[in-house]
Amino acid sequence: MANTLSLLVIEDDEAVCGEYARLCSPSRGVTLIGTTNSSQSGLQLTKEKLPDAVVLDLELHNGSGNGLMYLSGLQELTTGHRPYVMVVTNNISAATHSLARKMGADFIITKNQSDYSVEMVLSMLRSISACLVSDNKSAVRTVEAGDRSDLDSRICKELDEIGINPKHKGRQYLREAIALISERKQPNISSVIADRYSTSAASVERAMQHAVNRAWKLTDIDTLITSYTARINPAKGVPTTTEFIYYYADKIKK
Repeated sequence: MANTLSLLVIEDDEAVCGEYARLCSPSRGVTLIGTTNSSQSGLQLTKEKLPDAVVLDLELHNGSGNGLMYLSGLQELTTGHRPYVMVVTNNISAATHSLARKMGADFIITKNQSDYSVEMVLSMLRSISACLVSDNKSAVRTVEAGDRSDLDSRICKELDEIGINPKHKGRQYLREAIALISERKQPNISSVIADRYSTSAASVERAMQHAVNRAWKLTDIDTLITSYTARINPAKGVPTTTEFIYYYADKIKK
């Protein structure tokens, strides 16, 4: 589905986590990217996986930390990504709810209300998923024209240096991916590029890896060693597309 929502669940009830796992699927509009009973682990997963939405339990009695600690940590993350946070809690304190809202909770559901269920939570998220996913994609694509021109110039210079041919489609995808990652960490980069070019993520991945493989096959080793200083798995002999993209995204920012 075009607007499949990526979801992280921070919840200390294993049965509830199991219910989310059972009910979430791309065909139903929500992909579960992780569950945890720790606020610190939740922050790490948010940083790594950039979920569109987070279902957050405030009281993690059977885990570690609490939901307010997560919200506080979320304000300090520097990824530039802000997930939609839906608090689902047994806590009915108006003061606690008010504090959670001030700290960034977007919506609060109490588990003791008569119509509460995991399906109800997912239904609410699905109803706004188009807006959430669209907003996140727009954030990835927002770049000043002058900055992008300079960025593209630096990326092209690096790709030229290691012999990635401008005629190959894989180079175009690599250039786009490096630019996106340098501006903002983005999961599923092949899917993002595929959306731009109306093709499949698998096709994008194959074209990018083919471009990298050709460069490592045809360019002299001294040039590669000088230009690409990151460690490469000796069993493979070439970087993966993810390794390659993140290396150059970091390199052009220095």
